[in-house]
Amino acid sequence: MVIIGFDEAVVGMAAGDSKSVTIPPERGYGPRQDEVIKQIERSELPDDMPLDVGLQVQAHGPDGQTMVLTIAAFDDATVTLDGNPPLAGQELTFEIEVVEIG
Repeated sequence: MVIIGFDEAVVGMAAGDSKSVTIPPERGYGPRQDEVIKQIERSELPDDMPLDVGLQVQAHGPDGQTMVLTIAAFDDATVTLDGNPPLAGQELTFEIEVVEIG
């Protein structure tokens, strides 16, 4: 799966073509969304689970879908989990070279 801005950038390119493209958040991983940042009680997590800021963990949403969450902060009582993709809200720059079209 490729972000839409990358797909759009390669349209019309041929083998041997290269270019630099900057993709805004709206065409990449989207803007950051505060509503997918949740604070939970530390007691809701397994006692032996290591906690480090930046560590990614998996959870199941209400619909059963697997979600990847990043530990954004924690203390003795709570853990803040961020459901945003790590590159959400960022402008992305790619150097693209088409080597072969299959």
